[in-house]
Amino acid sequence: MWKNLIKLLHYASLVGVAGGIVVSLVLADTIDATSPSATAGMHAAIALLCGALIVPSMIVTLLTGMLLVVARPHLIGARWVWAKAVLGVVTGAVILLALQPAVKAAAAMSATGALGEAAPSLLSSAVASEHAAAWWTLGLVFVAMVVAVWRPRFGRPARPGQED
Repeated sequence: MWKNLIKLLHYASLVGVAGGIVVSLVLADTIDATSPSATAGMHAAIALLCGALIVPSMIVTLLTGMLLVVARPHLIGARWVWAKAVLGVVTGAVILLALQPAVKAAAAMSATGALGEAAPSLLSSAVASEHAAAWWTLGLVFVAMVVAVWRPRFGRPARPGQED
């Protein structure tokens, strides 16, 4: 019973990560660059989304993924599980080390730009790194989902009676 609850939490948190990234990309695409206050408001909303949904969902995804492997010890030897774990850790690193700092920097720079102290080149580079990190994160999440559904053997021959 608790395995199903953990699996549900894993799926829900994965939807939180991917959905949060998609929503942040849509919000970033709808920013009105002619209005500094609207730009600051949108960047603040993206920063809130990143801090309140994307990062906590990524942490829950990693923790529930580990718990699911502990709940099914026969999966510890499956290479696709380790590939998915590596993809999850890399995704978490991209979120924590690239996406979140870029989002915070863009929000801070756009807020100072709304006050009249604009540095457009710095803001555009922060937004570009934010978009790159968001797309990388989305790509890594997609690859992890493909690995989870496909469950490739990664060079290990299939043995009769072995369940992946």
